[in-house]
Amino acid sequence: IRTTDAKAEAVRPLVERLITYARTGSLAARRAIKAELFDPMAVTKLMDDAANRAGTRTSGFVRITKLPARPGDGAKMVELEILFTPLEAAPAGDADVKVRRAKKTEV
Repeated sequence: IRTTDAKAEAVRPLVERLITYARTGSLAARRAIKAELFDPMAVTKLMDDAANRAGTRTSGFVRITKLPARPGDGAKMVELEILFTPLEAAPAGDADVKVRRAKKTEV
């Protein structure tokens, strides 16, 4: 999404919090998301798709990339990007993390 820097900085914490809630998958998280998003389809999609695609990532779901200023008024423009791991790569990444954690605890 291309938007101004101020709008992106305002939206980023909201999106981060909603995705973090969705990853838990609990009923309380669903209700917290529903309090922010009033569309039931958006809540379902966030709980089902976004939570699965987040993979092992615990934070930093949103990337803000700076773009050239808007020609009309010179406003700072940015591109907002949600970072998800591809669905095919998520299980392999989970296994690697578990192996690394197991090695650390054994030593």
